[in-house]
Amino acid sequence: MPQIQKKLTGKELTTNIIYYALRATIVLYVVLLFLPGVNPARITEKINRNLSLFTAGFFYKSLTDGLGRVISKGWIPQSTMITLNLTSLVACLGAFAAGVGGCFSIGNNKCRRIGNILTLSGGAVGLAGIIGIMVARNQLVQLVAEHPNYAKNTMPNDPMGIKLYLAMSIIVLLLSVATFILSPKPEKDEPLHMEAKYRLFLMFMPFALLILVFSYLPLWGWRYAFFDYKAGDTLTMDKWRGLFWFTYLFQNPATSKHIARVMLNTLAMSGIGIAFSFLPMVFAIFLSEIKNNKARSLIQTFTTIPNFISWVLVYAIALCIFSTDGFISSFMIQNGFWESGKNMLMSSKHTWLKMWAW
Repeated sequence: MPQIQKKLTGKELTTNIIYYALRATIVLYVVLLFLPGVNPARITEKINRNLSLFTAGFFYKSLTDGLGRVISKGWIPQSTMITLNLTSLVACLGAFAAGVGGCFSIGNNKCRRIGNILTLSGGAVGLAGIIGIMVARNQLVQLVAEHPNYAKNTMPNDPMGIKLYLAMSIIVLLLSVATFILSPKPEKDEPLHMEAKYRLFLMFMPFALLILVFSYLPLWGWRYAFFDYKAGDTLTMDKWRGLFWFTYLFQNPATSKHIARVMLNTLAMSGIGIAFSFLPMVFAIFLSEIKNNKARSLIQTFTTIPNFISWVLVYAIALCIFSTDGFISSFMIQNGFWESGKNMLMSSKHTWLKMWAW
């Protein structure tokens, strides 16, 4: 029999709408951590414009990269940069706490109550982090006000990200308070429960985040291909060249003769990757069909261990086997098959397949 869905009351409907708004805000809140363009920690033009809030909070060296002379001269106090680093870290931790709370919010009342506490804490911690960043910026501005000749060397900046993160933190905080008040209090003996489809979705989320950060966000860097760009420069519309550099590849005699080969290599490697992409799935099905647990565990172990071996060690082993004086060459010479050793690693034959295999 089809399950009859319970009709929601006005209060429950309002609570659900607020939860949807809270989750959407939290997703944006977390994603913005990895976008350099809205980094609130860039309180001076001297800080790398390609630095995200996440990097500023977790990597002090990256935050102060290129600021060694400025800090040593006292134009920007080291205490200000340490404050900026620590408060950026606090802001990141607040966003992550809110993200975890948002995940709990799709469970039952017990899960929602835990989620409410986490999002409320995350919003408050994130707000404290942004206020700390504002304090660090005010220290820099005050220093420049006291020493106007420092302005050229410090180049204070008023990042848009401060206002954006401040608004996001306050919104998360207010929505968390609203859901905490409107959500029914769970029973003391109520167990934590979440529907299977939501559990599977949460298991997928870390991988989706990794794909977003390492596969899709870097695509923003493609815009450099349409500008006249030198390392360290800023992209402005007066440097816009459109498709000039693409047509240049075909017009320049030094590069035009290699275009066909480059395109062929790219298409071939992509085609081979797509053509054999089903093999891991076939191997997984093969493993699942093995009835002997010991045999299955043995195969899994031997096929998984290579993932944890250093590539330096892999190359060293390959060199011992395939080099001019390696195992294969020595064996073939001793048995009269070859007159001299061959460096099989330097062979140009079957390059596409060898690259795919590696």
